[in-house]
Amino acid sequence: MQDVILILVLGAGVYFGYMRMLRRTHRIEQAQEEFERMHEELVEKVARMGDLATYPNPAADARLRFVQGLDGLTDWLAIQRDPGLWRAVVTGLDYGRREATDAIAWILQQPDCENAVATAAMQMLRYDVYCGMDTEPGPQDRAFPLVRIIAERNATTGFDSEKLSDPPDFERAALLTACRAGNAQLKAAGSVPIILAPLATLLVKPIGPKPTTPYIVGEIGIYERR
Repeated sequence: MQDVILILVLGAGVYFGYMRMLRRTHRIEQAQEEFERMHEELVEKVARMGDLATYPNPAADARLRFVQGLDGLTDWLAIQRDPGLWRAVVTGLDYGRREATDAIAWILQQPDCENAVATAAMQMLRYDVYCGMDTEPGPQDRAFPLVRIIAERNATTGFDSEKLSDPPDFERAALLTACRAGNAQLKAAGSVPIILAPLATLLVKPIGPKPTTPYIVGEIGIYERR
C-alpha cells in the first residue's frame, strides 16, 4: 500500500511539474507573441516616418552620420526651422526621455509650428485618450504637458497651415472622431473632460508640400546620410 501511495505521490509530482513547465512555456510563448506585436507596431511606426524605414537602427548603421543628440537639440532645431524636419522629430523621438519631450514641447510652442506638425504630435500622444479623461494624470505622465500645450494653442492662436500638408496615410477625421467620442462619453456621464476635442486644429486642411527631410530622426538624435 505504501508503495502505491509513493507511486501516486511521485506521479502527482511529475504531473504538476509537467503542468508548471507547460505554464512556463505558455508564458514564454505569450512573451514572444507580445514581443512580435511590439516589433510589428514599431515597424509600422517606422514605416509611417518615411526614410527611416530603411534605417531601423540609425545609431548602428554605417550609412549614417550622427548629427545632433538630445542634448542641445532645441538650439539646433532653432536654426533648422524646417517643418518637415520638425514633423519627423515629433514622430521619431522617444517620448519616454525628458530631453525628447522638452524638444517636442519647444517645437509645439513655436509661432511657426505647422498644423501638420501639431496633429502628428496629437497622434503620437494619443490625444483622444485625454479627451476621455475627467481627471488630470500625475506628474509621471510626460505626454500630458504636451497635450496641454496643443490644447491651449488650439483655443487661442492656433497653428499655421500653409507650409506643410499631411502625409497620405494621416487620418485627420478619424482622430477628430475619437476625440469627440471621448468628450461625449464623459459628458453623458455628467463629467467634464480635461481636454476638449481640438476642432479648430483638426477641422483645418493644411496645404503645402508633403513632409520630407534630408535628415533621419532616431529615438535619441538626428542623423544624415554619409
